[in-house]
Amino acid sequence: MVVRRRRRANLPYGARIVPNPQRVEERETSGMISTLACLANAALSEGQKNPAVQACSFRLCLTKQDSIPIAPPANYDPLNYEIVRRYLAALDAVREPLLPGDLYFNFGRKLPYPHPRLLKITKLMRGKTDVNSGSCGISMDFVNGGAERCANGSWTERAKIWRAHEDYQRGYFYFLRTGARLPEWLRKGISPWGLPKDEFRDTGGWPTQLYIRAARRMVGQFVINQNFCEHPVVREDSVGLGSYSLDSHVCQRLVKDGAVIHEGGFYHRLEKPYPIPFTAIVPREGECENLLVTFCVSATHVAFASVRMEPPFMILSESAALAADQALREGTSIQKINQTKLRTRLQDAGQIL
Repeated sequence: MVVRRRRRANLPYGARIVPNPQRVEERETSGMISTLACLANAALSEGQKNPAVQACSFRLCLTKQDSIPIAPPANYDPLNYEIVRRYLAALDAVREPLLPGDLYFNFGRKLPYPHPRLLKITKLMRGKTDVNSGSCGISMDFVNGGAERCANGSWTERAKIWRAHEDYQRGYFYFLRTGARLPEWLRKGISPWGLPKDEFRDTGGWPTQLYIRAARRMVGQFVINQNFCEHPVVREDSVGLGSYSLDSHVCQRLVKDGAVIHEGGFYHRLEKPYPIPFTAIVPREGECENLLVTFCVSATHVAFASVRMEPPFMILSESAALAADQALREGTSIQKINQTKLRTRLQDAGQIL
């Protein structure tokens, strides 16, 4: 028997993912699916400045063992998740139907071809998992959920954004479990999963942190960009290495030419690590002399899609601590510390530069 690899559907991040944006299909007077209405026909021209950032979500720990079912929010409306059903129908229409084993990524059977998934479920220990948004963009990420307002919003607005994200994700899981028009295998596949009783006990198993992937970024003495990540050069002022792929989750969901599209998402592997210069974690001289930035690193949107990972943040924080100590010992501003001495101290500490 000859097993033929199925041809991938042409449904990347920026494609027409759903052909009909109406809240009630084929009924224009019904308005649009709620998470689309505010951005209908709002696509900007290529190269034009855009405030959108990667969508946020809660990274969940789920289990099948004596779990807490994820309850829907008080404002649950299944029509808000109609886009999920229509996406599955769109895959069927291009002969790339989502199959029972495709629900999971890094969990269950391995597929011989890339395929969009509704969830990314990674095995941990003792029957627990780390659950992230799937690769299709229609998943746990609350696209158009106001992530771009997190940085500058008041505490009241941030609390509303936080609650909206939790409501969306709770509704998403409840819809996957109960949506009457969804495939039976999908409802059955998601039903056993729930929140663990022995994690996040104060919040009923729900995580205590919203995963904000991007917000502000500093404009420092050196700005890391895509070309620097893809074609790294030796830097004598390196304070650590980045290596993760250029990976941005979807930034916004739009209506264009009568169809729903995704914008801002991309994934591109890097061939080798790149150095993160000291001048990318300090402000420009004259702006602030005693600040080291190890999260909002000086980088473009594309480059930050790689730098934003936890390992670089831990690496940069260790290097920043040694730099701060050295500035105090030398009695100088952070920008004027002896770089040769810092490099030696970092190497002695085991930092890979």
